[in-house]
Amino acid sequence: MATLLPPQGVNLLSDLSGSTLTAGSSVLEADPLFAGLGVYGNKHTILPLRPGSPAIDALPFTFFIPLDDYVLDQRGAPRDGTKDIGAVEFVSTVVTTEIDEDNVNPGIGRSLREALNNPYSTTITFDVPLAGKTNTAVHGSLNIDRAVEIDASSLSDLFVLSGASTWRIMTVASNAGPVRLDSLGFTFGVATGDTVIASSGGALYSEGDVSIHRSRFEYNSAQGGGGGAIAAIYGNHVIDQSLIVSNWADDVGGGILNAYGDMVISNSTVSGNQSVLQEGGGVFNGEGTTTIHHATIVENMANGTGGGIYCDSGAPKVFLHNSIVANNISWPGLTPDDVNASLNLSGDNIIEKRYPEISIFTLPATLSTNDPQIAPLADLGGPTWGHYPLPGSPAINAATSTSTSVVDQRGLPRDNEPDIGAVEASVLMVNTTADQTNGVFTGGVALREAVDILPFGGQVLFDPSVFPATIALSFGELSMSNRALTVDASTLSGPVTVDGQFSTPVFAAREGSRLVLDNLEITRGMGIGGQAGGLTLNGSTAVVRKVILTANQGLGTSPGGISLNGGSELLMEDSTLLGNASVQDGGGILVDTTSRLLANRILIASNRADRFGGGILNNGISILTNVTLTANDAQNAGGGVFNGSGSDLRLVQATVVDNTATNTGGGIEGSFFTLQLENSIVTANQAPSSPDFGLSVVPTILGGALTSGDPQLAPLGNYGGPTLTRPPYPGSAAIDGGTTLASTPAVDQRGLTRPVDGTLDGTNRVDLGAAEFTPVTDYGYAWNTDGDEDGMPFGTEIALGRNPFLPDSGGLNSLQLVVTSGLPSPVASLNRDALPFTEWVISRSTNLLTGTFEVAGRFSGPSEQVLSGNLSTNATQLILVEGAPSLGPLFYRFEAVFHPPASN
Repeated sequence: MATLLPPQGVNLLSDLSGSTLTAGSSVLEADPLFAGLGVYGNKHTILPLRPGSPAIDALPFTFFIPLDDYVLDQRGAPRDGTKDIGAVEFVSTVVTTEIDEDNVNPGIGRSLREALNNPYSTTITFDVPLAGKTNTAVHGSLNIDRAVEIDASSLSDLFVLSGASTWRIMTVASNAGPVRLDSLGFTFGVATGDTVIASSGGALYSEGDVSIHRSRFEYNSAQGGGGGAIAAIYGNHVIDQSLIVSNWADDVGGGILNAYGDMVISNSTVSGNQSVLQEGGGVFNGEGTTTIHHATIVENMANGTGGGIYCDSGAPKVFLHNSIVANNISWPGLTPDDVNASLNLSGDNIIEKRYPEISIFTLPATLSTNDPQIAPLADLGGPTWGHYPLPGSPAINAATSTSTSVVDQRGLPRDNEPDIGAVEASVLMVNTTADQTNGVFTGGVALREAVDILPFGGQVLFDPSVFPATIALSFGELSMSNRALTVDASTLSGPVTVDGQFSTPVFAAREGSRLVLDNLEITRGMGIGGQAGGLTLNGSTAVVRKVILTANQGLGTSPGGISLNGGSELLMEDSTLLGNASVQDGGGILVDTTSRLLANRILIASNRADRFGGGILNNGISILTNVTLTANDAQNAGGGVFNGSGSDLRLVQATVVDNTATNTGGGIEGSFFTLQLENSIVTANQAPSSPDFGLSVVPTILGGALTSGDPQLAPLGNYGGPTLTRPPYPGSAAIDGGTTLASTPAVDQRGLTRPVDGTLDGTNRVDLGAAEFTPVTDYGYAWNTDGDEDGMPFGTEIALGRNPFLPDSGGLNSLQLVVTSGLPSPVASLNRDALPFTEWVISRSTNLLTGTFEVAGRFSGPSEQVLSGNLSTNATQLILVEGAPSLGPLFYRFEAVFHPPASN
């Protein structure tokens, strides 16, 4: 048995199980991320690293290498300053220009052709500005005789290679190792010549091993030969998440020719290709084997048979799995003709029309001959276009039993009941701000089209290259009935705004629908006929996360922001209702007698109702947790919340302040309803009568409550978290004023931990209200925020001894020397909104040297007491009265000193 010596240097092992080694500084346990074994440079067969490998640059500069030969890798390629683990150094070349240069000396930049000339480059990537740019060939085909990865997947759009209607775009030799092509466009490639080799494969001619990912082949031609886009003669080929469209060949395989090798086509679309004189308009298989998995092969044409697929071998060498082959034709006569091949079928497939002599070998499989009912080719999101299954398509949810594909052609997730074909119907990516209703995605996928077309359980996503942006509605509300739908913008940097333009309600879910909205702003909706301006639920449920409903209006009996009726339930999280209005009731939200509102970490502010319930009109059940209701107004009663007879309102860690009503109950009004307060604040509301609680309102209080007096809260502002809040000032009775209950949430409205020790007495106690007081010793939280909106960040105010919760313009920012009765007096501008535990100190020195400053006077900001020295104050100044003048110069320093109490 061999003895394993202690590891030296840095080593990478994919699995340490069963060994005596443990992960540490000299041993890493991780997937090394190898590319395929192949010939990558100097004709050496090697196993190189892929981008992102943990082996790249993993050896420190100080690593001792005993032999000079170690400066080169296995191929003889130089290792750079920070070396890689393993035999092969990762070499990546970045293309910086779309110009087809071929210079010995640097020209405009590094072209793809020049990058391919570097024999050691295992991976070629592209500079960010090259997204969507076109490399138009001027030096002929790109010839590849080694293994290489050409990877543009980091770009926001494809990098396009054009043959300029003159040359084939790329040729891969038989001696090449594996070639990987990712996120490229191939267009206007032409294969022409006197031989079959020269005239085949307009975009790509390959005798090696090639894998193609997320790429588009369009308008390429083989003039005289086969394979208008791709001619795969030998080797192994993979086409994944790609589009082969509008290519043609004089001979076989208008789109793809697979002659003698093995080919896999997965999650891809082959559409609109043509074999002018022979068979196989979409795909032609010769003596090789072609496996087609979750593909859509439609609208292709052949002069012979097999408009979609043709196999030249009598043996079943075409395997079809969960795919659509339909709407293909042969001509003359334009006869429907999808397949002429002996097929091995597995999974669930749709072949609408097949050649009479076709032989089918089922393993086992389900075959449908129905019209697949797909939309025209369109931009559905993702790098390549596809055909979307329309409502009622037999492809939808039909591949349930056998599919192993987790994403579709666009890279979007397949659901638990996947569809047949390349494109999953359950997900649509909105990629235009237009409001359109054509239903076939002309001009891109609009939000309205996605909402109208998606099946039960569908998901709406948004293209990050287009959004965040505003969608202005021109064709009425976005509505759904008896469906489940998710509109999800959570991955974007900001919300998607849906604007009703004061002409229509925005969202409505009816008749048992389930709706999820995430990271949206719903604005300027106009509610009519009882329907809210922003969101209406009728007999439905919804989850609303990080949604802002603002400036929505309700006419007649319509509430402004949200309407819940017919037994609806709404869960709101991290959301805001701001500045909505109703000419009757429920400026923010209306909850009917059969419905329920569950709100957590919500702001309801500045909403208005001309009658009852400026913030909320609650006739059902409303449970508000970590919710702030402030500055709402009712022209009659219930500025914050108006409760109907028999309703139930529960406030858990809620803050209800500064709401107004023209009649009674500026905070909460109603009669014959249940009100429970748990660690909440209801005070400082305004009304001519019973400003906080209506005349007959008697709350049940659990834990604690602040129901009278000044709560000493900061103004509404951004103090962290997804919503604006009103945290307590230092010294507020709300701080540590509650009792932790079983129902007390672990975080406050901002998502900050509760309880904390707000009074710094060594005991964590929960505060009253929605926002937990954050002690100012939490400088990481305080430094960059400016919740009091006085133009000075919290951290700066803390450093100056100022109270960061009070807006002010003064502070310790000036020091002047005045002469009174012949004596100098240093005078500092003083702001009395002091930070707790702060002293302001004036020191003096005769020479400014370190250690020479002596304290001349100390003043306690919070208590406004002189602690030492001959100090006096007025409304805005702190004055040090000096004695006899010094014989030499005097220098003064003014500073804020923080003295927190010792914790137990």
